[in-house]
Amino acid sequence: MRAVLMLGTAFLLPLTPHLARGPRGAQGPALAPYQRYELPNGLVVIIAEDHTVPIMAATLWFRAGSAQESSGRRGFAQLAQRMVFQGTSEVPGQDVQTVQQAGGEFNAATTEDRAGFDVTVPSQYAKLALWVLAGRMKPGPFSEMSLEAQRQGVLQERAGRIDGQPFGSAFVDGIAHAFDSTGCAAYAQPVLPAASDLESATAKDLQAFVDDFYGPANATLVVTGDVSSAEVRDAVQAYFGDATRGAAAPAPVPSCAVTAVSGTEQREDALASYPAAIIAYRIPGHSDPDTPALEVLAHALGQGERSRLQQALVGPGKAAVQAASVLDSRRGGGVLYLFAVGAGTASAERLSQAIAAEVARLTSQGLAADELERVRNQLRMTTVTARLTPQQLAQQLQHYALLHRGLSEFVADTAVRATAVDVKRAAQKYLTPANGRVILVTPAPRGGR
Repeated sequence: MRAVLMLGTAFLLPLTPHLARGPRGAQGPALAPYQRYELPNGLVVIIAEDHTVPIMAATLWFRAGSAQESSGRRGFAQLAQRMVFQGTSEVPGQDVQTVQQAGGEFNAATTEDRAGFDVTVPSQYAKLALWVLAGRMKPGPFSEMSLEAQRQGVLQERAGRIDGQPFGSAFVDGIAHAFDSTGCAAYAQPVLPAASDLESATAKDLQAFVDDFYGPANATLVVTGDVSSAEVRDAVQAYFGDATRGAAAPAPVPSCAVTAVSGTEQREDALASYPAAIIAYRIPGHSDPDTPALEVLAHALGQGERSRLQQALVGPGKAAVQAASVLDSRRGGGVLYLFAVGAGTASAERLSQAIAAEVARLTSQGLAADELERVRNQLRMTTVTARLTPQQLAQQLQHYALLHRGLSEFVADTAVRATAVDVKRAAQKYLTPANGRVILVTPAPRGGR
C-alpha cells in the first residue's frame, strides 16, 4: 500500500483506470497468441495476452545499435541509449523512481543491432509502463553537462565490464576484429568503445543521432502479460499516436560479406591467470536459412556437460578448466565462437589446436542420430523456458521481430528441423580455417617483488 500512496500524489490520478485483465490461467505463456499491427506513424505494435500472473511487460526497441554508427560517431549508440534512458523533456529524471514506486523495474540495453527499453510492472500499472516508454520517442534537448556525465558512465561501464575482467578485451575487441572495416564495417567495432572514440562527441551530434534513429518508424513496441488487448490499443494510440515519423526511417540490414578476417591474433592479459584460446567463425545474418543448423552446431560443440568441447577438453588431466561455444547472431552477419581456458601447463596454442581438432572431427563425421536428438531436445527446452514470464515473452517477440524473417517463425520449431545433413553442410561451409580468426591469450608477465 505504501508504494501506491507514494505514487499517487504525482502519477496515480492521471494514469487510472488501469488496463483490465482477463480470466487467469486462460493461456499458457509459451503459447500465448499475439497480435501485430502498425500505427500510421510507422510504429510496429505486438500484443500477447497471458493472464497466468498479475504482471505485464512492455519493451520498446529501436534499430539504433552500434551497427548504425558511422565514422566519427563511434560509441554514439551506447551514449544515446543512456541519455534517453535517464529522462526526457516530459519526464525529467523521474522515470526509474516512478516505476520502482509502482513495484516495477525499468531497464535499458544496447547491442550491435538495437537499443532497447524494458518496463515490467504489476498489471494495474500497465498504462504507466506505456506512458514511460512513450517518452523515449521525445528525448532531448541534450546538454553538454548531461552528455559529459553519460560519457563518464560509458567509460566506467567499459572499465568494469571489459577492461577490468580477465579475457574481457579478447572477447569483445578481439572478436570485433573478425569483421573488417571494408566487408562489414557495421560490426567491426564493439558496442562499448574505447575512451578515444568518445572524445569528440558533442550534444548536438548526439541529438542528430537520436533524430536519425529514435523515431516510431524505426521502432517496435511489444506488450505482454496480464492486460486487455483492446485497452492496450487505446493506450498505445493515446501515448504513441502523436509521435511524428520525423527523420527516423527503418534502419536497413547491415551489408556484410560472410568472410572472416582470418589469421592469428596474439594478446597479453594482465588480469588473466591462465591462457585461453578463441576461434571466431563468421556466419550470415540471423534470418539466413542456415541459422537453424548453426544453432544445432553451437549446442553440439559447446553447450552443456555432454557437448564435444566439454568432453574432449575439460576434466582431470585434460587441457582446459572451461570450454564452450557462443552463437552471436545479428541482423547483418554474426559470429560463432568457441573458446577454452587452460588448465595446468596447457598453452594457448595447445587449446587452439584442441578446439580445431573437435571442429574438424564434427565437420568430417557430422552428428550421430542420438547426439542430434539430444541437441534438439536441448533447443526445445531452451525455447520453452525462454518464454515463461511476461518479460521473457516480450524479449522473445522482439527478438523474432528484429532478427527473423517474420513472426511466423515464433511459433515454428525451426531449429529442431535441422537435419544431420543440414548440420554437416553448415559445418563444412562456415567452420573452416579460412573463415576463422584465432585469438590466443597469455597472462602478461608479472614483475617480481
